[in-house]
Amino acid sequence: HGSGTHRHAAGGFADHRARRPSVAMSGRASVTQLALPTGIKKLTNIAVVRLKKAGVRFEIACYKNTVVAWRDGFEKDLDNVLQTTKVYNNVSKGVFAKEEDLLKAFGTKDEEKVSLLILTDGELQVSEKERKNVFDTIFRDAVTVLVEKCVNPSTNRPYPPGMIERALREIHFSVDPMRSAKQQALAAIPKLRAIFPIKRAAMRFKFVVGNEWFDKTVQFLESGAVLDAVVERTTKNTNNSESEIVCVADPSAYRLCDAFARDETGKTGRLEVVTVAVTEGGVSSGAFESSSGVHESSSSGGVLVAKSDKGDERNEELGPSSDAIREVARDVRVLDLDAGGCGGGADADRRRASRVSSLVAGGAPRSERGVDVEAGAGVEVLYVRGKIADLPESYASRRDRFAPLDDIQDGWTVELRRRAGSSVVDAVFFDPDGVGYKAFADARREALKSKKR
Repeated sequence: HGSGTHRHAAGGFADHRARRPSVAMSGRASVTQLALPTGIKKLTNIAVVRLKKAGVRFEIACYKNTVVAWRDGFEKDLDNVLQTTKVYNNVSKGVFAKEEDLLKAFGTKDEEKVSLLILTDGELQVSEKERKNVFDTIFRDAVTVLVEKCVNPSTNRPYPPGMIERALREIHFSVDPMRSAKQQALAAIPKLRAIFPIKRAAMRFKFVVGNEWFDKTVQFLESGAVLDAVVERTTKNTNNSESEIVCVADPSAYRLCDAFARDETGKTGRLEVVTVAVTEGGVSSGAFESSSGVHESSSSGGVLVAKSDKGDERNEELGPSSDAIREVARDVRVLDLDAGGCGGGADADRRRASRVSSLVAGGAPRSERGVDVEAGAGVEVLYVRGKIADLPESYASRRDRFAPLDDIQDGWTVELRRRAGSSVVDAVFFDPDGVGYKAFADARREALKSKKR
């Protein structure tokens, strides 16, 4: 037994000696015995585009995040996309494609042309980071579409991007890379409507028809066939054979209106899109930016409620011209402190949000919206206060845009001013009582109220 143990130990020692690397005279290991480090990661900055044709697999090596940009037309320089114009059978193993295979599959041995064909039609092996980048881009584009094309129905003002983004995450909005961002954004509106009030912003159309079709077009718009159609302005030219009708309507009515303009007017009419999204200025009533500490989000309903915890200092940050918003902030602070009137929880948040919405939608008192009747120092008057219809031809676009004020209520005037050193021309509107308004939206809203009264 002892001898057996000795032989086993000797054999083990012999095997151990056999596995030792050979040592040169210098005491260093032989070059043939060196092994590559196991921690190396190869092909970390390569995106492989693969195409199988004529029974042979062809691959090209590209830079990451460039193939999609090339296919979408954003990247024009091929050198910024391809690592090399060489065509491979296997990129990871470094096996080049044979010339006879290229000739058989593509009819040419020019590897640059073959690389371009593979880049255009091949299958892209997308990495996790690239996929995340594509999803994030589509998500941001969807948020932008909703901000630009949707409004709060009660105020007709757009929501800020931050609120739309949080709402999309709350409804678990999932990105589909095979559909456009606009399609996915519009499909998400019904789900968003369950959280807070939102709708597509109306579009402003202009019908240009012959005088003989004028009455028929107006009747078509007022019949209710066009969703949410409101005729804003009509111009029946006696000296010209064409008349114009400007209206706002739901975007879904575009095809119906276009078909009517082409087919129901003797093929002489046409439809023009004046404004893609008709919105009021400023942000929506329930959407105050959280980054400044001005609002808090209701965890149950997603309704944003204005709230200020910095007292009058925050009111000053809203700007000296934002009297209406400051008044709302003060009222909301009182509402928030009045726990006995509203209570706590989601119901309280909804009641507070409703009262905030009514405050902002109702607007500030007329005295708070007044502006200086006379231009102050350093302000140049480009058009002295006068009728909108008398605006000079150099301001024809403004004249056309402000014309609805005269249609709603007579007696409105406008004055164009420009501050010293600035190229921006400001319009100040005055109602028949002489009260000034800095924004056309405020003036139009006041004119509509006066008309109802």
